[in-house]
Amino acid sequence: MVFTHQSSARYSHRKAGFTVLESLVAIAISISVGLVISQSLADGWKAQVAHEAYGELQRAARFSLDEMTKQIWGASSVISATTINSTTYTSDSDTLVLRLPPIDSGGTIVTGDDYIVFEKDNAALLRLMSAHGTSVRANYYSPLTVHSEVGALAIQYYNAAGAELLPGTHNLTAARRIKLTLTSRRIVNDRTITRSFDTTVILRNKAV
Repeated sequence: MVFTHQSSARYSHRKAGFTVLESLVAIAISISVGLVISQSLADGWKAQVAHEAYGELQRAARFSLDEMTKQIWGASSVISATTINSTTYTSDSDTLVLRLPPIDSGGTIVTGDDYIVFEKDNAALLRLMSAHGTSVRANYYSPLTVHSEVGALAIQYYNAAGAELLPGTHNLTAARRIKLTLTSRRIVNDRTITRSFDTTVILRNKAV
């Protein structure tokens, strides 16, 4: 009877808790589950950041194209080059120089010429304005940043017949239509995110 009692006691003692090996296995499983959950949360956070970046780049690209489109609509012509604040800007594949008719405070066209420049400089889209003394438009002799995350800007020029005019080869003042292609670019968590948009704009004020 004593032998049976001692055996039962030892058996009950072993069942009451975990062995060291069982504890280590449980800890390892807990750590593995924690790592999986942490990785899932990190992946979810990265996806959210990337999604937000896509939205921000899209809005910035569309705003930039809208700003350029508005000025092209109002321009009387593309010009080969102009000088603003002692710097010469030349129309080419990533720089656009426009001549605009000056307007007064009532929106009436007055004499003279206004000049506006859009230029890609590294990752920035810049805008400058040189307004005639009779114009209500403000002068911006120092570049204003329209968009600070530009991966690429392509400007193509076409005449009234639809033929492409090549910078450095053709007279760009004959351009009647301009195609703009802008790519926004940002690096997020070692991943490059881009959003590209294009639009074709007619110079509505250009004399035929």
